[in-house]
Amino acid sequence: MPEMYGTHHSKMLVLFRHDDTAQVIIHTANMIAKDWTNMTNGAWTSPLLPKLQSPQQDGGTHGPIGSGSRFKFDLLSYLNACNTVRNVCGSLVEDLAKYDFSAVRGALVASVPGKHDVEEAPDATHWGWQALKRTLKSVPSQAGPSEIVVQISSIATLGANDTWLQRTLFDSLSASRSPPKHGASTKLDFKIVFPTPDEIRRSLNGYASGGSIHTKTQSAAQTKQLQYLRPLFHHWANNSAKCKEISTSSSSDSASRFRISGRKRAAPHIKTYIRYGEKSIDWALLTSANISKQAWGEATNKAGEVRIASWEVGVLVWPELLTGDAKATMVGTFKTDLPSREDCSDGDENSPVVGLRIPYDLPLQKYGDAEAPWVATMRYTEPDWMGRVWQGY
Repeated sequence: MPEMYGTHHSKMLVLFRHDDTAQVIIHTANMIAKDWTNMTNGAWTSPLLPKLQSPQQDGGTHGPIGSGSRFKFDLLSYLNACNTVRNVCGSLVEDLAKYDFSAVRGALVASVPGKHDVEEAPDATHWGWQALKRTLKSVPSQAGPSEIVVQISSIATLGANDTWLQRTLFDSLSASRSPPKHGASTKLDFKIVFPTPDEIRRSLNGYASGGSIHTKTQSAAQTKQLQYLRPLFHHWANNSAKCKEISTSSSSDSASRFRISGRKRAAPHIKTYIRYGEKSIDWALLTSANISKQAWGEATNKAGEVRIASWEVGVLVWPELLTGDAKATMVGTFKTDLPSREDCSDGDENSPVVGLRIPYDLPLQKYGDAEAPWVATMRYTEPDWMGRVWQGY
């Protein structure tokens, strides 16, 4: 089997403040000006973490998935894994261990390169799709039809058929604490949000935005991959000619449900995985991980191992975790971080409602038959809004 090569793709800040608190920020932007100005990125920020009164204060316990103690354990496991070749994060681990993470509500979902045993001890930190699947088995989901929207900035070579996509990644994303009751079926649809060349041309940086957004369609295997991905592809900006036609032909009732994120001109470098139920959002993951075997891991091999090539890190949250109330709901918000009264109208008015900032417009619009994803290695001669063409690379 050929070796896999990946990158240190995680994006994370650890801040030690003068007031003796620390803060962990997990985000999606690289340390380049373009990512922090004219592209869409996202960040999860921890509460301010006070210092422990004594090293034994938190007892070194793992805690349940989603708890601060579990988050701390998994984060330190991730940082310790960085020391496999040489000690690069040892002092950081020692410093962070001195802080109290009990206020954190979020599950760390990360990847580290290597071969990982699927029979890993239950209390150990899992990586890649194993970590994702294990975490989601602790997260409740609504009954009835649901859809999982995968919005990313890169799609790697996955294979000529959709075996890995369906049986490894999508199967992991389908996991839940609330499996269908006996005899019942839950319809679960998957959608992928990825920009088209037209959306890149119109973005704030024009074609230059496309240098950070990747997939390939040139080889025979990549062409086959495009064939099985095409039915899943949806627009980032929802402003192609086809999308405008759908919008103008929609009924007034349908049109009233259009939600505008205000981000269509800021090309996506953000990566989000969100499960939408019939009435509200079940969970949301902000991560550095795109759709790739390098990031999430290969399917389990005959030795019972999962091979991962890249470093990735993300945080998964759900409404019950954030509020402590099993009746809590999570709803999408647009151009604001806080839900409106209209957003809260479908649930119990006495139950808490959590707002989740959505980076794309809803409802999503599918690619037209003649539309294709942006491919940075291709040449585009139609000028962008600044009059530039793209030569590919």
